[in-house]
Amino acid sequence: MRTPIATLALALPLLFACSGGGEGSAGATAPALKATTQKVELACAGCIYKMADADGCEAAVKIDGKPLKVTGVEFDAHGAGLCSAAKQAEVAGKVVGDAFVATSLKVLP
Repeated sequence: MRTPIATLALALPLLFACSGGGEGSAGATAPALKATTQKVELACAGCIYKMADADGCEAAVKIDGKPLKVTGVEFDAHGAGLCSAAKQAEVAGKVVGDAFVATSLKVLP
């Protein structure tokens, strides 16, 4: 015979799996992106995307039509020419809130 705590320990993972809790649940503010490498548009958050919260020239990616500031990697948006035109890039990471937390970012030729 199982104790109530043992039964709860077995049922708890199923409860969370069925309730839709965690990443990607309803009410998320930004589109989700898998942590695999994907091709996206990359430009300056201030100069090209005109993001109100941009602090000078910052890199931003456009995912599902929404620009998101890039964090997690050091990248010189102005030096890469992103203030004059958007470019294509390969990125890996994920959307967290209203930002894209990158683990890698490579501007494509």
